[in-house]
Amino acid sequence: MRFLKTPGTYLKSWAIGSCLAASLFVTACDVPKPDKSAPKPSGQKNNAIDSDHDSSDKPKDFASIAKSLSALQSRGAQGGEAVELLTDALEISPKQAAEWASTLPPGLNKDACLEIIFKGWSQKAPKDAAQFAKVHLKGVDYRLALASVVEGAASSSPETAAAFLASETEPLLRNALIDSLVSGAIADHSEFLAEWAAALPPGNDRTEAISSLVEEWSTRRPAECEKWFTRTLTPEEKSEQAVTLVTNWSSLNPREARAWLDAQTNPELKNNASIAFVESWAFVDPAAASQWAAGLRDPVLKKSAIESLAASWVVNDTAGAVEWASKLPDTSLQQTALQAAFERLAGESPAALEYWIQQHPGHPALLFAQAALSEQ
Repeated sequence: MRFLKTPGTYLKSWAIGSCLAASLFVTACDVPKPDKSAPKPSGQKNNAIDSDHDSSDKPKDFASIAKSLSALQSRGAQGGEAVELLTDALEISPKQAAEWASTLPPGLNKDACLEIIFKGWSQKAPKDAAQFAKVHLKGVDYRLALASVVEGAASSSPETAAAFLASETEPLLRNALIDSLVSGAIADHSEFLAEWAAALPPGNDRTEAISSLVEEWSTRRPAECEKWFTRTLTPEEKSEQAVTLVTNWSSLNPREARAWLDAQTNPELKNNASIAFVESWAFVDPAAASQWAAGLRDPVLKKSAIESLAASWVVNDTAGAVEWASKLPDTSLQQTALQAAFERLAGESPAALEYWIQQHPGHPALLFAQAALSEQ
């Protein structure tokens, strides 16, 4: 997901916040599910994320929860325990939980708390959560809270989430809310998103919605995304989004991605997507990717694809990439591939390149390796 942008500042989005460990806690996406069948060591107390712990251990009011959270802050990271306390706080009073989070000092702790609280609140009372954010929060806090509301609401009611988006006019905030809507609804409401994005008029909202939807959808169900992509988007939009589609698709099913790419007739789309495809495929099956690249008929596209393949392949398998490049039947393509490979390796790890040079005295590709290293 992209970042929420503010003048001179980049604020991590709720999605990124939910996968980063704050110093107070990690969020629910990082909390392991307890194994109820596993026996516990004798004398060991259940921890706070064990759903089987005695209900009498849970705080009974918000004040005791706030006190426990403050204690966690003072003694360092206690991931699951903090998440459980915030979950309990939402059950008691989401408004009090939001008020408490709003008083925290700026930082990852506050961002993560706002994300959990407003996302959880929105799943039960999205209008109340949005209204609180509008009245009580400002600036970065407001943007993050509203983004969390939209994502949480979108998981059960994308129509409600879309209504919150419609009421906002600030372009950068609208971009963030579009990402939130797509992120929250993509798992269970892809049909809604497809119809909603397709109905948007040309402009910033449509561009952002299509970009976000292709990114999220192709990561999960690329073949399904491709049908909508082909049926709905304009030629210009297809050219812009083809790289995202084929990159994500190739990581899941390179054979399907290749078949789709081979069938494309738009030169710009095919060129951009082919380079992205071979780069991605190189990490999965470089040998197969090299066979495909060698079979391309367009000489310009073939040269670009081989260059990109070499630069990707060499990162994970230097010996294999150099051996392949050195055996290309076309001398010009050999030079292109070796230069691309060694320049990439020099940029990624000069030490690895130096080691290769030491281990391969007299190698035909040595001059290319030395030239790349000398340019660093």
